[in-house]
Amino acid sequence: MKKFFIFLTMVLSVWLMAACVFYPVVPQAEFEARETVQAQAVLPTVTPTPTPSVVPTIPFTPTAEVIPPTPVPDCTVKGNIDAKGTKIYHLPGDPNYARTKAEACFPDAASAEAAGYRPIKR
Repeated sequence: MKKFFIFLTMVLSVWLMAACVFYPVVPQAEFEARETVQAQAVLPTVTPTPTPSVVPTIPFTPTAEVIPPTPVPDCTVKGNIDAKGTKIYHLPGDPNYARTKAEACFPDAASAEAAGYRPIKR
């Protein structure tokens, strides 16, 4: 039992020494003085002076002929595929035509039906 108390005393003394090393005791007055100095400290602000940017001018010489984009054919019928995989087409004037995002476009209802789409159910 005596050896246990000696061991416990040694462990506690090592722990207390480590605590004093990592957490030094500072008197309250010194702590408040440090806190006041840190609160009043104003860090100097350094505003960098802008440097003028020099952009080199590179002459533009086109290497290829500019081709205008090809016009989209007249697509008034909007084809849509729902979550079940059903292919449906919408005609202008249908209630959901304006908010339908077309996954396929067709010039008329006949070409939409030929592609496997069906009209909406009213």
